[in-house]
Amino acid sequence: MKYEDFEQFMNHMFTYRAFSKPNSLSGTNIFLYNDDYIVKQYTDAHTLRQSHLNTLWQITNDLDSAKIPTSESEQRNMIYKTFFRDRQDIMKKIKSIVERGNPRDAAAAKTALREWQSPDFDYQTYKDVTSRFDKASDPETLNVLLFTALRHDNTLAYLEIMSKFAPENFTRDTFIILLENLAFLGKFEDYTKYLSLLIWRHIALVDIQLLNITISSLVNLGEPELAISLVKHLSIPGEAILGENESFLKLIKRDDKVRYSSYIAAYDRLPKKPPVNYHPTEQSFLPILKHYCETGAGFDKLLGLLTQVESVRMLPITSQMFKHIFRGFVLHKYDIGDLQYMLGKLIEVHDLNSGSRDAWIRDQINDSTLPDDLSRFLNEIMTEPRAPGYNIEDNNFVKLSNGLVRQVFRAYHHTLGRHSDLKEEVMLIERELNEALKMAEERHKSRVIRDELEAVDLHERKEFVYIKKKSLLKLLDISPSP
Repeated sequence: MKYEDFEQFMNHMFTYRAFSKPNSLSGTNIFLYNDDYIVKQYTDAHTLRQSHLNTLWQITNDLDSAKIPTSESEQRNMIYKTFFRDRQDIMKKIKSIVERGNPRDAAAAKTALREWQSPDFDYQTYKDVTSRFDKASDPETLNVLLFTALRHDNTLAYLEIMSKFAPENFTRDTFIILLENLAFLGKFEDYTKYLSLLIWRHIALVDIQLLNITISSLVNLGEPELAISLVKHLSIPGEAILGENESFLKLIKRDDKVRYSSYIAAYDRLPKKPPVNYHPTEQSFLPILKHYCETGAGFDKLLGLLTQVESVRMLPITSQMFKHIFRGFVLHKYDIGDLQYMLGKLIEVHDLNSGSRDAWIRDQINDSTLPDDLSRFLNEIMTEPRAPGYNIEDNNFVKLSNGLVRQVFRAYHHTLGRHSDLKEEVMLIERELNEALKMAEERHKSRVIRDELEAVDLHERKEFVYIKKKSLLKLLDISPSP
């Protein structure tokens, strides 16, 4: 094997995404699924992680036997992955299933925590790990140790690690790790201490991603008004619209994030840091929207925030946002008219993203017996699609995933309340949807699957979307008598 091939292999193994959390365990999805599914996803993720970790340990042991040293970066990676522990909200969810789930799910969750938990990173383990590092006080190593200590809620190790941070050791990642994890742990005094340190001593490290972490951590810490105030100061009316060469600062697409990494790295290398403007991204607004939806804020507040996102900041309304909004309808009491408006908005935004202003959808609207205002609203958006303030290209910011569609139906079940006859209509539409999806899945299973993407694959995806959208349009017929 050539040296460059070996380097490529090692890079692939150490950057493999086995330690990325499954989508079902993300902050916007964890509330969409039943306990048994959540436990299964948690178990499957840890099974994959453990398998990958075993392979990494075999590789490093073989290298050690061959007297080939591993790099400091690879050593840090091994610490991170060996002691990796999920974010505190995920762990809280799994533990709540143990405590309050039905007996079968509780037993499965308990087994998952017992069998698939990483080794404890207690104080003695921390001392053993640091004793093996020649440079246990460089910023990268300190950040890995800090992340691990906080995820394990190891206060002694956390305090000792922070005592080793010289002023020049603090990096942007240091503050991201501190603010996010201290908020989850409810360490208010420590949080404010390091937030003050960031503002007064390390303001040059502040960028929009660190500001977004600050916004979400303030909400998690129980200080939503401070987070809302921060977002308002980011959203200044009349601010110049980003030009084409600056649009990557919105961090909408994956390529934007790659380009932004190069941009911020170049900025960090400047000897004198010029002042910069902060341009809000989706992650600036998402924590506030989540807070509004979880606390039952007025519908006008939800609409006001969406207006900020879409019309003022020229950002897309995303699947993540819609999941939070429809969850708000499940948790709290809103009017059916508000729900129908939001479902119409979902259909509008999905059409805008997918470009589907076709006759099929128009026929569905014409065939539906909708209230006059809603029918006129839908026909207007179908007739004259507006140009978004962002480039869609091959990006679909709203996908009619099973989880999102399920949340829409849950919102209708809850909002209709005592209207049992209408709830039966919703149940019928949902049943027909599930049957249609099952039939489509069975039909497509019989097709020979090839490695390369074929036109028929795209047609299959469109069929699933049409089936779901047809059911959503039927829901717009549901309206209680005045």
